[in-house]
Amino acid sequence: MWRIGKVVSDGRYMSAVLSDHPHADKNGHVYLHRVVMENRLHRLLKRHEVVHHRNGDGKDNRYRNLKLTTLPAHSSWHSKSRGVAVDEFVCPQCRRPFLRELRQAKGTMTFCSRRCVRLYYGGLDAGVVRHGTRTTYRYRGCRCAACKKANADYMRKLRKRLRGVA
Repeated sequence: MWRIGKVVSDGRYMSAVLSDHPHADKNGHVYLHRVVMENRLHRLLKRHEVVHHRNGDGKDNRYRNLKLTTLPAHSSWHSKSRGVAVDEFVCPQCRRPFLRELRQAKGTMTFCSRRCVRLYYGGLDAGVVRHGTRTTYRYRGCRCAACKKANADYMRKLRKRLRGVA
């Protein structure tokens, strides 16, 4: 797919000079490990795809030393190899498991994304609060007795208020 002509050392990695490559920088350089992987797969790599060097040597660009991965998986792998404490959490909003460094886990609830945080706290009906986030227990989806009672009380007060206005 890409014919590699000139190769230059670009600090920790090797770069191929391919000025017509769509992902080339302003000097026409593309990381050689990405070009090798693209040639092997017969397609361009997407921006979120990362090529990992299995032996840690950034200048060893043999195909058997390269592994295609995603950015979160690549970051997780390197944090584990550096000895950073990583744990698996379950997002309280979407219920999906995800990995997070322990130093980033704040409080009792840790979310997988900012989107889930916004949905959890801001994207709810007015007056209905997630279970246990404040002193009230009014969680729409919860079936516990405290939440059922709190929701019934809330609806009773709301109906009474609406009747008084009309």
